[in-house]
Amino acid sequence: FLISVQRNDRLEIDYFLLVTSSTSVNCSKSWSVYITVMDRKVPSKMAARVSVATLMQQHCWRLSFIICCLSWAMHKTLSSDMTSMTAIFSAIVCLYWLVKEIEFMMQRKKLPPGGLGHPLLGYFLPFIRNPSKYSSESFEKYGPVFSEKMFARVGIVFKREEEIKRVWNTERKGQSVGFWIPSLLNLIGHNSLVAITGKRHRSIRKILEPIFAPNALRDYFETMDGVVLEFLSKWSSSSEDPIFHSSEQFKMFSMRLFFTAAFGGIEDDIAQQLHDDFKIWFSGLVTPLPYRIPGTAYARAMNARDRIMATFDHWIHRFKAENSPESEKGQNSLIGRLCYGKKENGESMSMEEIKDNLVLLMFAGHDTTYASMGTALHCLSAYPEIYAELEKEAKSLKEPLDYEELKNAPVLTAFLTEMWRMYPPSSRAQRLLVEDVEFDDYKAKKGMVFKYCTHGALKNEKLYEDPYHFDIQRFLPDDHPLLLDPKMKSNGHKFTYSYPVFGGGVRSCIGIYFAKLEMRLFLTRLFQMYKLEVRNDERVHSPIGGWKNEFRLTSNKE
Repeated sequence: FLISVQRNDRLEIDYFLLVTSSTSVNCSKSWSVYITVMDRKVPSKMAARVSVATLMQQHCWRLSFIICCLSWAMHKTLSSDMTSMTAIFSAIVCLYWLVKEIEFMMQRKKLPPGGLGHPLLGYFLPFIRNPSKYSSESFEKYGPVFSEKMFARVGIVFKREEEIKRVWNTERKGQSVGFWIPSLLNLIGHNSLVAITGKRHRSIRKILEPIFAPNALRDYFETMDGVVLEFLSKWSSSSEDPIFHSSEQFKMFSMRLFFTAAFGGIEDDIAQQLHDDFKIWFSGLVTPLPYRIPGTAYARAMNARDRIMATFDHWIHRFKAENSPESEKGQNSLIGRLCYGKKENGESMSMEEIKDNLVLLMFAGHDTTYASMGTALHCLSAYPEIYAELEKEAKSLKEPLDYEELKNAPVLTAFLTEMWRMYPPSSRAQRLLVEDVEFDDYKAKKGMVFKYCTHGALKNEKLYEDPYHFDIQRFLPDDHPLLLDPKMKSNGHKFTYSYPVFGGGVRSCIGIYFAKLEMRLFLTRLFQMYKLEVRNDERVHSPIGGWKNEFRLTSNKE
């Protein structure tokens, strides 16, 4: 075997390992290892692909281990030390493993540079611990495109706008489909928008999109404002009685907002039950073993999903009994669209499709909103001068609040855009290739995954001056008095491929305008009526990125 280790830009040290074995008369095994070291020079300019030397370096020990396992299995088969069928099976598994490893090594010759990580998990653990840090370090080490392995799946990670466009276009061309880890897919449901493709995906999306369109949000505006005022009042305390609340409170708040706007309201007991079950459900999202083993977080999450589905089942049957397809709720509410909307083939959605998509909408509108609210409080606490400007703008808005005026508030819009740029809730999105795809000087095989890094795209120095600094000037109008440094001005958010916070392509976030309205109402009413204190900020990286903290509200009138 040959192991090649690069010590610096110019020097490689080759280790030649000769591994021999001998078997004595009594079948005892002895091993001898001979090592030769040779230094040689390599060109200072490294190739864009994975070099042969690097391949040998990364795969040699893996191949050595597999061959040793295969030799052991073959020896046991011949010596009859094990049950013959067990030994034969072990030998077959090792042989298959060897073939797949060699096949993977050959494929990597046409892939961007990258590493292998843990033999079984790949880079799953460092990615889950801190996706932004892992991606940043990988881009710095390998360049703007790199390959990685997580479990048995090979991925290619991008961050530049033209490459994000390529990822989205592969699905439009039929070269890829949406891809999610098995645990997440099982928990959301195989009939949800994230799991389905093609005409079926397009037809169900057409049923849901009108409910979340900007014009439709006007119908929910007043009701959502009432929910915001109710919860802010509940959280407020007097200056003599300082009560700090956990940002976990935003989970129930966001759930009530969603169900009130989309379904016309929800009973307190049902809301609490869904909140508790959804919290358990969420704990099982990211697990390397998506098997329902009793006692595991994943099994508890699946049990919670069963209870959620039962609640939805009861709710849907009750709605159909009380509301006909021609009724106002049957025509204009989200649950009405789900129950009575027609797909392209003229059929209604099945009960499983309705329930799976309700779970998806709860997930999308619940935890991402909760994370964004905690992140907003962190930014307000960290930048008091921005807080003062936001408060000034909020108090200048007329009453009752006007939908258009709130939507176009420049400082608030700039704040939210910069907040999501700095701390995007989702760190990545991905597509599974269903055919071979050639790009640049590389070739990705069917079954590999195209991924784009949201964090990397949003820290693009070509679009954002000093990208790791929080500055709302980037997104203020050209004539705004707070725009003091013109070089900070950025138009990156105007280009979909450069600001992929809400995804894009055929799988862009269906609730983008709803999410923005939630944040605008929450922050505006907070600035108008309360003073905010924040403490115990803690960064959260996975599965949803953002900040969690504790907050205290006191009335402005005190």
